[in-house]
Amino acid sequence: MAKPSKDTTRSDALKALIVKTLDDNKAQDIVVLDLAGKTSICDWMVIASGSSTRQVAALADYVARALKDSGHKGVSVEGKSASDWVLIDGGDVIVHVFRPEFRDLYQLERLWSFPVDVDALPAPKATRRKADADVGAPPVAKPKRAAPKRAPKRAIASADGAAKPKRTATAPRAKAAAPRAKAAAPRTKAATPTGAAAKPKRAPAKRKPKADGPG
Repeated sequence: MAKPSKDTTRSDALKALIVKTLDDNKAQDIVVLDLAGKTSICDWMVIASGSSTRQVAALADYVARALKDSGHKGVSVEGKSASDWVLIDGGDVIVHVFRPEFRDLYQLERLWSFPVDVDALPAPKATRRKADADVGAPPVAKPKRAAPKRAPKRAIASADGAAKPKRTATAPRAKAAAPRAKAAAPRTKAATPTGAAAKPKRAPAKRKPKADGPG
């Protein structure tokens, strides 16, 4: 990788040559980023797009040839095999040539955009508390917020506003019922049907006396 030189006039001329070469060969969306004093990599970064891999490779060839023809040595080209993103390192100027979808994916413009120098901004106004501290006034202590007192559980009312009655203990269950009475006496013999006359008992037959024989 070629090192950037300290000659800003030379780097400006090199940047102008690269931009003209890209523009003459119909590169799209050429963006130039001034990185002098912000990074040691280069002084300028040029970003451009090609509509296809063939145009990306062709633009890289045109830029590298223009740098060599101007007498610049140590030019290196990377990524030409795929030609989705080709980098041309010119020392003071680095060139990135993308296909549009890859440029949207990596967004180098956003990556190398530096914010405003905060040291150059005006100092913010001192707050009232800081001003009081500077003159020696004691800081005003904020009153502590008292914690809300919790009401006792007995006084908590139900949804309708009436206090909930205490829950009384239920009486113990009664003892088990007395065992069942003994089995009833066996049934008596069936009575005779109503209205039927009882049959009389049969008397035993009388025996006839034996006749006495002749005397």
